[in-house]
Amino acid sequence: MTQVLENDAVIIDDNLMTASRMASQLRAAGYAVNFIQPAALHEQVNNGPDVIVINYGPYSNDFSAAAALTASAHALFPSSKILGYVSHGLVADLKRVVMPAGCNLLAANSVASSRLPALLSRLQGVDRDNSHDDDIEA
Repeated sequence: MTQVLENDAVIIDDNLMTASRMASQLRAAGYAVNFIQPAALHEQVNNGPDVIVINYGPYSNDFSAAAALTASAHALFPSSKILGYVSHGLVADLKRVVMPAGCNLLAANSVASSRLPALLSRLQGVDRDNSHDDDIEA
């Protein structure tokens, strides 16, 4: 039986290993998945994915770049929900810069990799205007 994929997701990640793990979970949850390198975000030409998943790990030493990437994704695709993940120890600090830039939900790596379907369900219920409430999964 072929699964019909009704939702679109974009993964922004330089790391093929983490991107592949996220992609398999997204596909299992019914998403068609595209991979984008951060520098190629502006080349995404469709109407916008339902979900943008960002690995913030490469930005652990450059929060301003994380905020800029988030703001770019949000500006290009304002109707897309943004789910980010990063090392548990960085969630609280990174939250302060990526949430105002447009990230809807920020989770620790372990939570994102083990409970992605639950996060996706939660994300679909997140209104962008109320996205700052109770947004850390740990």
